[in-house]
Amino acid sequence: MGNRQESTYVDGCCFCIELQGGGFPEEYRAHYPVESRLCLQTDNFIALPSIAPLCDGHLLILPRDHFTCLVGMEEGLVEEFEAALKRVYNAVKDAYGSAFVFEHGVVRITDQACGVNHAHLHVLPIDHVNSAAVERSVVQRFPTFVERSFGSVIAQGRPEHAYLIYGADLLRIKMSLSEKIPSQFMRMAVSATIENQDWDWRRLAGRSSFLATLEKFRSL
Repeated sequence: MGNRQESTYVDGCCFCIELQGGGFPEEYRAHYPVESRLCLQTDNFIALPSIAPLCDGHLLILPRDHFTCLVGMEEGLVEEFEAALKRVYNAVKDAYGSAFVFEHGVVRITDQACGVNHAHLHVLPIDHVNSAAVERSVVQRFPTFVERSFGSVIAQGRPEHAYLIYGADLLRIKMSLSEKIPSQFMRMAVSATIENQDWDWRRLAGRSSFLATLEKFRSL
């Protein structure tokens, strides 16, 4: 494990463009006619609905600065992130009865999580049966490296390889490491479990779920 990465604004990153300007990128407005999708804002973090939700209630939490992964953030940011996560996680759980989180962390320039290498944590309502099934499918492919509280997982130094963090219990988050993790692996694993064929975010599927999620969580 090493030190945390330096944060920068990356030209061309769709998240950086959105977070620096506060508006929804023009390339997506034709599909989703909204000026902004921001639901929660803190000094250093943002929560917003996924543009390709796997189900209603699918939200993302991401740093304003361009980090490629959440693991290894400095302590001050970890505390603020945990506070934001608890608000989003509890809101999703209160609305739907369950919540599941995951991140595909990019550590090296050769790692490909989903084509957008700006760190973001997914929070979405998957019931306990399906979340357990997702965890089993991930562990079969990428054995668990650690299992501990979310805060202690992301407070550790950055790993040498790409990673997955995932779980339904914030006190028992699993982490798996691998030199090569397929792009959008977690989206595929979740989609296969909940029987949603539209796992590829580039298809911009789930327009009704996006709009419903934005309406429900506009003010977190």
